[in-house]
Amino acid sequence: MARIRLQRRAFYANVCEQERKDLPLIHLWIGKNIVGMQQTITGFQQVPDGLIRLQGMAMPSVPDSGRRAAPWRRCGLTPQFADP
Repeated sequence: MARIRLQRRAFYANVCEQERKDLPLIHLWIGKNIVGMQQTITGFQQVPDGLIRLQGMAMPSVPDSGRRAAPWRRCGLTPQFADP
């Protein structure tokens, strides 16, 4: 049984190697890479692999105006909590 597995493994390795040599790699489709961000962000560089790298990016500091309201309050919303 082990001998058959070894023979099968060697056969498939040969088939895969030959297929790799015979068939070229052709990209038939490339998706659009669209990135959106605030205009105040600087230093962004788009790279072909589509990953966003944060090295070199900067965002201007926001002046501290003391205590800030919770996000839902800035939008004029009131959170709804269920009674226990």
